[in-house]
Amino acid sequence: MPRLTSRSFLHMMPEEVEGAFALPFFAQVVSMEQETVYFRSLEGGEGSVQRPTALWRTIKASSVNKCCLQSLGRRPVVVTTVDNFVLGQVVQLDEDKVTVESDGTEIEGPVSDVTEVAPVVALLLMNVVFEKEEWSFEEVESIGAQYPPTASQMHSRCGSGSIRPPG
Repeated sequence: MPRLTSRSFLHMMPEEVEGAFALPFFAQVVSMEQETVYFRSLEGGEGSVQRPTALWRTIKASSVNKCCLQSLGRRPVVVTTVDNFVLGQVVQLDEDKVTVESDGTEIEGPVSDVTEVAPVVALLLMNVVFEKEEWSFEEVESIGAQYPPTASQMHSRCGSGSIRPPG
């Protein structure tokens, strides 16, 4: 675990801080007192936490950069595996990998294999696995751009073999 310094990065959960933070976020320490650590969110906003919380939430700068300065925590995503594209929600972020939950199944993958999608798309399709043999990443990513597809639309697109429940 990285050391807590006056220039450290933090991966904060909204319930741990006061303010209008709806989702997990990255922040940089701006100053420290004996028991309090003050930070500035990389997405805007400032706050403070107790030193033990800041110690627990300290993260490497390289991890922040791999996520493009925005936490993926609790976000709706599509994760690319060896054979499939799976939609779900990020439930854990560890250095350079994430854990995505999709319909009760947890899938681990590198941050580089995860792309944020519209929440409604992940919610409606988290019980569907898109097989790479039949679907391109661009097709999966664009599914929610115009309208959510119905099961019959997906079935007519590729037959019953190329989509299936995860697990």
